[in-house]
Amino acid sequence: MKRGWWTLLMLVTAVNAAPRAIREHVDIHWTYDEQDGWTCLAKTEPDGGDFFEELDDVYFPIDDAPVPAGMRDFRPEEPSYDFTGVAPGDSVWVAGQQELAGQVWVGFDNSQATGVFGSYQETDLRLSQADRDMAQPWIKITLVGVTYQGAGSGAFSLWKDATFTGPTVWFSTSDSTHPDTYLFQGSHTHVNWGFAAPGIYRVRLTASAYLGPGQSNPTPPSPEYVVTFAVGDFAQWQASHFTGAELESAAICGPEADPDGDGMKNLVEFGFGLDPRKGTAAPLAEGLGLPKMMRTTVQGVIYETLEYPRRRAGEQLAPLIYTPQFSANLQAASWGQAGVITEVTDFPAALDSLNPVWEKVTSKRSVGGGSTRGFGRVMLQSEVVQP
Repeated sequence: MKRGWWTLLMLVTAVNAAPRAIREHVDIHWTYDEQDGWTCLAKTEPDGGDFFEELDDVYFPIDDAPVPAGMRDFRPEEPSYDFTGVAPGDSVWVAGQQELAGQVWVGFDNSQATGVFGSYQETDLRLSQADRDMAQPWIKITLVGVTYQGAGSGAFSLWKDATFTGPTVWFSTSDSTHPDTYLFQGSHTHVNWGFAAPGIYRVRLTASAYLGPGQSNPTPPSPEYVVTFAVGDFAQWQASHFTGAELESAAICGPEADPDGDGMKNLVEFGFGLDPRKGTAAPLAEGLGLPKMMRTTVQGVIYETLEYPRRRAGEQLAPLIYTPQFSANLQAASWGQAGVITEVTDFPAALDSLNPVWEKVTSKRSVGGGSTRGFGRVMLQSEVVQP
């Protein structure tokens, strides 16, 4: 993979709430009524009962860590996986057709009463011969398009794997040979949702069917429904703070954007745990916030010291990089790391809730016994993964 860099030195006020993350079994639930038309909702099953939410109110997080801790995998060598939009052996993020503990598991669901849709034989060769031989009440899901916010290719694909026959491809934004229509019948099905790079994916779908008998009396196509996937930590932060419409604008949700005009770009707000919807450096929790500069004395030696929170790198492919620097006079050439000592600890017990995501960092350099004025800063760099 080629690698580039975003470098930032160091929000949005909206009435609508940002969507919430779903980390469980969820179905994209389609229904049709001749009077009211199509509806599409996110269906989960907390405590064994069905719970429905508008798709605009939720998003599906895809963790950037190797399976099974996350959803990052490697593209197989076989040419039959070219549709994923990544090279053989490169990383691809997959919300799979098999359930993975602790991760979102996304399927399609059709709970129509028997007889609403007409049954017919479908000739699509991507279906098994047994399915083509049987008349069934098919629903067709069509990919209208994908809006991507990120620094990679943004290729998106949807397929099913079989043990002996390999992948059956239904959607692929990097391969125009596929018709981008998915067929399913019955009440429930799961597929693989593939993503070529970290970022925000807004997947636009419509549905249609026949009321029968056979392929007659077609329903009108449904409105476009948008399913939001957030691949990687920064994308999940974006999805948890911005509305669906805002997630489609880099000028609002992008890493270099500063839509609330507080002088801090979104990547800085993400990196230090700030609230991106307030025009001040408001931390989201005690213990988070911008670096603090102070002087400390240890055994008669005076240190210039920076204290700041840092997101744990974990197993991410491209974690955020924090670089502490000091200067005696604020001249551009004077900033550096010479003599800097950095110590990392967990947060104390009173702030233990931060520790799964954050660590406490102290960076310091000796200024001897003098009392000269000094300055400190923390540079943030986000390594961009590009196919």
